[in-house]
Amino acid sequence: MPVPPTLLTDEPDPVRRLGAVHRSTTSAKELHAALGGDLMETWLAYTPPRPYSWLMRMYSGLSVADLHRAPFNLVVSNVPGPRAPLYVEGARLVEFFSAGPVLEGIGVNITAWSYLDHLDVMVTSCARALPRPAELTAGLHQQLDALTAALGTTPAGTTAGSGDGSAP
Repeated sequence: MPVPPTLLTDEPDPVRRLGAVHRSTTSAKELHAALGGDLMETWLAYTPPRPYSWLMRMYSGLSVADLHRAPFNLVVSNVPGPRAPLYVEGARLVEFFSAGPVLEGIGVNITAWSYLDHLDVMVTSCARALPRPAELTAGLHQQLDALTAALGTTPAGTTAGSGDGSAP
């Protein structure tokens, strides 16, 4: 039985945690590949659109998600972005920020998006699920600092030890 990926927040060693998260997400990606990346799309092809749309409106309107536990409570995704510069009407795109959706019953989304040689991480949350997202962002900075210190490196384009939640 496949195990869903985990962030192993209970592992105090940042290097071991990173290795365990890597193994966990690799396993999840293998399962996703085996099932087919278009599994949800295939299932939805057999779902009549009007009844499905009505059902989703009722589910949301009646706050049914509040009556049961969500299958997970956090979405974390990474999106490999373009390695070559992008242009809009001749102007070079300097930075790229992406925010993932906050879903019914799942109130926190962390999306990492790369552009050229830079990585931006966006935390989006429902105030009820995460009233102070800046604390999570500061914690992410602290853990990155701990990981880079343990590895004896500094991420390109950052100042080690900043941890103040500001962009590098």
